[in-house]
Amino acid sequence: FERDRKRLYQLAKSKSLWERRISMIATYTFIKKNDF
Repeated sequence: FERDRKRLYQLAKSKSLWERRISMIATYTFIKKNDF
C-alpha cells in the first residue's frame, strides 16, 4: 500500500457527494491495515 494517495485527497475534497463517498470507502483499507 505504498502508493501515492494524491487521488484519494482529490476525491475527498470534491464537491460531489459520490466522489467523497468513494474516498471514504477507499481509505477503509488503509485504516484496516493501520496505515494512516
